[in-house]
Amino acid sequence: MEADMKRMNNKWKELERIAHDRVGWRMLVSGPCSFTRSNKCK
Repeated sequence: MEADMKRMNNKWKELERIAHDRVGWRMLVSGPCSFTRSNKCK
């Protein structure tokens, strides 16, 4: 059971890291304006 929990935890950490990478990449590509969809940028 303990090992199972640890493995699940690692999987979540990996998914979290991938998600962060993708969000950061999207911000980089499209720029902060389209990311936040705010009117300040116009």
